[in-house]
Amino acid sequence: MKKLIVLPVLVIMMMLTSMESKAQKVFDFTAVDKVPDYPGGMKNFYQYLGKNIKFPEAAKKNKTQGKVFLSFIVEQTGELTDVEVVRGLTEETNA
Repeated sequence: MKKLIVLPVLVIMMMLTSMESKAQKVFDFTAVDKVPDYPGGMKNFYQYLGKNIKFPEAAKKNKTQGKVFLSFIVEQTGELTDVEVVRGLTEETNA
């Protein structure tokens, strides 16, 4: 359940911080004809996140709850760069 809290935040942040390299023009995601989509759609995106996001044992033990907000850039290759914690909870959850 805690993993699902982070998922919508990640999707929103991906859309808001979508940027291209300096050599190319940067487009606002609402101004393009076709919005970028995860291969296989959002269902596959959520499955990927569900398998790869790990909730820290220390946070489980301390019953830590809340949201961690991230900022990142999605490159043309799909790679995430400049990942930063904008608002976090604890060092364990931020990591």
